[in-house]
Amino acid sequence: MELRELRPLATGPARDDAGATVLLTPHSEVRVEGAQPLLGRILARCDGRRTVAQIIDELDAERGAATELMEALVAHGALVDCTHAYRVFHWQSSVESGFFRMPSADTLAEIARERYTPPAGESHALEVEPTAIASTARRRASATRESARRSVSFAALGAILSAMYGAPRDAHRPVPSAGALYPLVVHVVVRTPLGPLAPGLWWYDPARDAVALVRAGGVELGEAIIPEATADALLAAREPVMFISADLGRPARKYANRAYRYALIEVGAALQNGHLVCTELGVPIRAIGGLRDRAAHDFLELGDDVEPVLAVLLGA
Repeated sequence: MELRELRPLATGPARDDAGATVLLTPHSEVRVEGAQPLLGRILARCDGRRTVAQIIDELDAERGAATELMEALVAHGALVDCTHAYRVFHWQSSVESGFFRMPSADTLAEIARERYTPPAGESHALEVEPTAIASTARRRASATRESARRSVSFAALGAILSAMYGAPRDAHRPVPSAGALYPLVVHVVVRTPLGPLAPGLWWYDPARDAVALVRAGGVELGEAIIPEATADALLAAREPVMFISADLGRPARKYANRAYRYALIEVGAALQNGHLVCTELGVPIRAIGGLRDRAAHDFLELGDDVEPVLAVLLGA
C-alpha cells in the first residue's frame, strides 16, 4: 500500500523527554526532536479515518515537512495503517506496555465468584448422549505443582502435536481456521534429549507431521516466561515447552483487524485438542499466557508479522 493511502494510527502513547517527544512502539522507542508542534498536529489527525494524503492536505502550509515526518514514523513503526490496529492492541495487552495492572487479592476473589447470567425463563434439563470425547473433556485439567510426575515420550509429543495442528498428506486440519489460512506457528523447546531430538528449538511442520531443528542448544528460556510459582515448578522438570504463535500479517490482508480475533479462536481450538490428548495419555499439560512478548519473540526467532501467543508446558 502506498504511503498516501494509509489511514494511520499511532502504535503507542507519546511522552516528553528532555525537549524531545518519544513514541512507544511494540519493539522500540522512536525519538523525535525539533518537530514537536508539527508532530502534535499530525498525531491529532491520526484517527484511522483520515488518509495520509488527507492529513498532508490539512497541513498544506507544512506539506513537505509533514510528508517527510510521516514517512519516517511509518518506516520506524510508530504509525501503522488502521487495518493493522491489532498490532497496537497486541502490544498494549502485553505486560511490557505498562497498561497492565494486577488486581488486589480481594478483587481477584470477587472476580472468581462472579458469573454472568442472562435473563431467561423456562428451562429444561438436557438429555446427554454419552461420547468418548465428552468423557475425556470432563477429566481435562491443567497441571499443578502437585501433579504426579510424568515425563513426555517422543511418541506422546507426536500425538499431541498432530492432534493440535497436524495436516499430514493434505488432510483436513484438526481445528477450524478462518478462510483455511492456518496462521499458527508451533515450536517445541527440548531441554533434555527426547527420543531422536537433541536439545534445541524445533519447529513443528504440519504438512510433514515432523519437527525441524531451528536452533541447536541455546534453549534456556530466560525472560520469555514470566515467573510464577506453578509455572516455575513445572519448568523445573525440564520437560518440553511448546510455543504457539500467530502469523498475523497474512490473514490481516484478508480480514484486517478481525484476523487477530480469528487467530485467538484458532489458538484456543488447538490448545483444547492438546488438553484432550494429554488427558487421554495421562500427560500433564498447562497453558501459560504470561509471556514477555519481546523476549519470547526473539527467543523463537519469529518474523516481523509473527507474534507469540501462548506457552504450553508438557510433563511434570
